[in-house]
Amino acid sequence: MESWPKDHNWFFAKFNITNIWVLDYFGGLKIVTPEEYYNVKP
Repeated sequence: MESWPKDHNWFFAKFNITNIWVLDYFGGLKIVTPEEYYNVKP
């Protein structure tokens, strides 16, 4: 990152994700919480 251009104003950010939109071609849109998303068993 030392070599990245200074005039691009790079910064670090943290997302506070409250919901996730999962789009399925056949089932439409489903809105789930991050807990639901990460607790799915394959």
